[in-house]
Amino acid sequence: MEFIGAKEGESPAFRQLLPRVVEAFGEHFGVVTADAGLTAAQNAALVRELGKHYCFGLKANQPTLHEYAMRAIASKQCPARSRTEERAHGQTVVRELWTHALTPDEVNFPGARTLLLVRQQHWDDEDNLRAEDYRYFVTSLDTTVFNFHQLLRLVRVHWGIENRHNWTLDVVLGEDARQPCRPTRTALEVVAWLRAMAFNLLACFRTRLPPQGRHLVEWTRACELLRDSLVHGRRQAALVIPD
Repeated sequence: MEFIGAKEGESPAFRQLLPRVVEAFGEHFGVVTADAGLTAAQNAALVRELGKHYCFGLKANQPTLHEYAMRAIASKQCPARSRTEERAHGQTVVRELWTHALTPDEVNFPGARTLLLVRQQHWDDEDNLRAEDYRYFVTSLDTTVFNFHQLLRLVRVHWGIENRHNWTLDVVLGEDARQPCRPTRTALEVVAWLRAMAFNLLACFRTRLPPQGRHLVEWTRACELLRDSLVHGRRQAALVIPD
């Protein structure tokens, strides 16, 4: 984690933090993914200079490239390059990938090789479309490095980071809704690290609980069980954890 001051931003902080991450852990990863807030030419150039590939989200903060991606992919009118279908929360989730391979001088963005579109649809058991989402990405990867199925998997892994750690801190642990300390730099840093430690401990506890069918216990339920065992001293059958 890196503290960002009131007059600073995520994008400049990214440029300070990434070289240190690559120096310490670079042997363990080859691709850097980021949401649209970090999508910038300077960040893309830095990732490539450090010998890594990138996959960055595209939204209105990059209007020219975002609009070009929408036009380029829409003009193809071709079937999806890759498709997955799975059950989640009582619905069928369908994800499809479209791509546009870039020539070296086609767009003014360092190292860009491919534009991606991922469409995600949620269908109920009566084949009614409940939700639909379109997400665009720019990446330095092409199909000589990752095939279409791996590119779609990469986007899903990127979403998984947000949906697991960040979502749990925000929704389950109420990181954004509660301010348990004075808004000073030291206090904020201490609380941020305590929350990260709490998340890691809760995650370890959750993995040792008896699963619910094929899935782990819900995060909220894991919080309740951990609270009951630590605060109230209740011994429940669900808390019998095997060695």
